[in-house]
Amino acid sequence: MDILKRYLEKIGVTEFSELTEEEKETYRNWDSSLNGRKLTDTDVAEFLTAEEQETINKLKSMKLEKREDIFLKMKLEFLGKVRIFLTSPEIEKEMTKRNIENIIKN
Repeated sequence: MDILKRYLEKIGVTEFSELTEEEKETYRNWDSSLNGRKLTDTDVAEFLTAEEQETINKLKSMKLEKREDIFLKMKLEFLGKVRIFLTSPEIEKEMTKRNIENIIKN
């Protein structure tokens, strides 16, 4: 990255190996950020799980006004639908595999 090279020049470093371990870690984090970190399936699943749990906890533990109660219930339903949507390719794959196996057996 051009901006990282300029930064190294600014601090008088010509090679990555000249950085301290802490500086190397910062450099790697910056490089990852500048390259556009990609979300993984695990990242998305963990996010959805955390959102669902937070929503459930609010529904269970707080005295809510009707409007917020409705909102949280809709949010929970939406999160469930997103989770189903994201797992649908795997479900389709398994169904197709089973259908083909049944055809082969007959």
